[in-house]
Amino acid sequence: IALTPDKSLLLAVDVFSNKIYSIDVATFAVKATFTFNDAQFGFGNNVVLSADGKTGYISTARFDPKFQLHADGELIRFDVADGKETGARVQLQRGSAAIALSPDKTTRAVVNTVSESVSLVDPAAFNVRATVALDAGANLIFANTVAFSADSAVGIVGNQGAAGQFLTADVAYVFKTTTGEIVARPD
Repeated sequence: IALTPDKSLLLAVDVFSNKIYSIDVATFAVKATFTFNDAQFGFGNNVVLSADGKTGYISTARFDPKFQLHADGELIRFDVADGKETGARVQLQRGSAAIALSPDKTTRAVVNTVSESVSLVDPAAFNVRATVALDAGANLIFANTVAFSADSAVGIVGNQGAAGQFLTADVAYVFKTTTGEIVARPD
């Protein structure tokens, strides 16, 4: 759920119908329903807003039914007033899920749960600035999200650890938000 800066609207993702509901906070009535062609949302997908609250962003965790595999995800940018997409989508990696917004609003970080990576998106250029490639032991899940330093220079994402090692192999990856370079991996 995302709350607009003026606190007038909630944007809620429905993963079962692949819709976003725009809800009036004063009346709790559904003001609008947004759908996007070929978009598939999962439990980790969330809406992130621009600083002024006029533009929304959501990743789509697309699934290829023919091969029963996750397909490459996309980042959708849309107008919060009418739900219309504003421009081309940004191509992400497989299993795109949670989006986080840096404090300085210059980076959207998208966790890719199947590719075990983080896509760093420049919102002004609307392209992938860098990709944080995690090591072979990474195991991101839909609940993982990125946290940023106060100055937005570094990000950190937690890792659940390899399958069968729940709570025994958890690590974090600290990375530069400009390049995606991993600068620390505290266990």
